[in-house]
Amino acid sequence: MSESLKDTLRDLAEQAVQQVAADDRPLDFFAGAIAKYDTTRDQVITELPAFEDARTALGGLQVVQERYAPSPVWEPVWERLALQFVYGFLDNLSEPTFDTDIFETSWEAFWKELLKPEWTWLGLANLLNFRSESMLLDLGDGITIRGRSFEELAGMGWSERHLERLEREWFEGGGSSSHVILTEHRLPKTPENLVLSDTSGHEKAARVLLALRLHKDGDIGMGRMWHLRPASFNLGLGGGVATGYPPPSFTPGSEYTLDERELLVVHDLYGTLLRHEDVRERAPVNVNLALRSFSDIYERRDPYRNDTRLVDAITATEALLGTEDEVTFRIAFRVAMILSSDDDERVHIFERMKGYYDTRSSVVHGGSRLYKRNGQLRDRPRRHLENQQDLRDFVRRLLVAFLNLRLASKHPFDRDFFEKRLDSALLHNETRSELRVAMGFEDSDSSDSL
Repeated sequence: MSESLKDTLRDLAEQAVQQVAADDRPLDFFAGAIAKYDTTRDQVITELPAFEDARTALGGLQVVQERYAPSPVWEPVWERLALQFVYGFLDNLSEPTFDTDIFETSWEAFWKELLKPEWTWLGLANLLNFRSESMLLDLGDGITIRGRSFEELAGMGWSERHLERLEREWFEGGGSSSHVILTEHRLPKTPENLVLSDTSGHEKAARVLLALRLHKDGDIGMGRMWHLRPASFNLGLGGGVATGYPPPSFTPGSEYTLDERELLVVHDLYGTLLRHEDVRERAPVNVNLALRSFSDIYERRDPYRNDTRLVDAITATEALLGTEDEVTFRIAFRVAMILSSDDDERVHIFERMKGYYDTRSSVVHGGSRLYKRNGQLRDRPRRHLENQQDLRDFVRRLLVAFLNLRLASKHPFDRDFFEKRLDSALLHNETRSELRVAMGFEDSDSSDSL
């Protein structure tokens, strides 16, 4: 059957070359085009005598019927495939003259792609404020961080246009590093995804960025992510798809470092986030809001708005441990009692949280305590706004703890506990210790005294 199809496509290719040579428009108008984008261009090919034979031969293939057959509302896919073969073949020509060797190469690539059962999707983005001595860090689930090698990326199928945009963003973004993030995933070929883009790579990248941020401090981020479906022959996907936003022209922030010894921890956090997504609606507190607000700290488009980042961090804390009354004291008390392992740490966290929360209240409500008469920030709120590392660390540790708690198999700490009994439980040494064990702060045989 393949030889019969090959002969039919050869006839179509020869006729297409003759037609293009006689057309007023240049070869580039047809070469590498995407079917169904320009009906006038398509008509030049579909009116050729051999087109109907090619279309019918493709439609009769079992593999085409199984993997590419149309849904009831779509145009016949075999017509698209016949057009796409012609455009792909013409793209390999330097002039409108039939070339047997180029036809053979085009046919082999076309047939190989028809038989493949899966699509492969890649996602690529610059990393910001990132440094590693390793040029390849495997984070699992098809996600890697690697040194920016344009030669290597071109070998994966990234076009010159993709790489030019990646390079331009690298030069323009002041926080860009020498590393990129690359995602890969595979999808079974179905009639529904022949010409549809898939941006699941961006979801993977966002999840792994969150895992990295939960692991430790540092203003890691990424630029716009480009998506690519590399194939031995393009069967009908046109244009490059991008998600996200390019970074600001200057992206200040603290450097995030990572080495191979930390990969297991990041991989475990990624898995925790993935499992949380399956049960997110049944969490005892609003972990989803806390995770979004924590991510917002890093995603703000204005790199100099420390006030909004502080509000994001406090919003994340309130989503986990919020209360309707005695807000400042009780939030600080709850954070300190849950996170601390001894009295000195407890006092330190309590005082720091009170200060951060007071500053947040002044920011939100426009309090005069923020500014002197000359309009400058007062020393205390300025210190809190300029140095939020402790606050982020508190939020980071709480988020990981609540994720652990949500995924733990057996414990009594449900929604009713956090709404009605949390404060009294934190004052009880044994119950507090049980909570810390469930959150992953203590081993089950350890103890903690107030």
